[in-house]
Amino acid sequence: MADDVLEQARRLLEEEEITPSEAWLRHWSSTVCNRLCLRLHAQRLPDMFASIAVDAVIKLYRRYYYEGVSSESDGGVSVNFVEDVLNEYASEISEYNQKNSSGVQFL
Repeated sequence: MADDVLEQARRLLEEEEITPSEAWLRHWSSTVCNRLCLRLHAQRLPDMFASIAVDAVIKLYRRYYYEGVSSESDGGVSVNFVEDVLNEYASEISEYNQKNSSGVQFL
């Protein structure tokens, strides 16, 4: 799945002024997929989260090239950068976990 995420992100980022290196794309793709799997309590990234993973890779790319900037304004346009790129998807992650958790949990 990480390879699919990598390929889709690569295609989308071809339009950017600065194209990230293959190493950075692989790193971001792997990081996003691993962190999503941890939050989803899954061994493998569910297919339905592929678009979220691609979106998060793009956000990591943009955050990398604007490192240290929490917000930016140019004329009437304002851009804010978030620290946790997956935080935006907390409701989807929570809903997935609720639907896929067993009713019995042992502590």
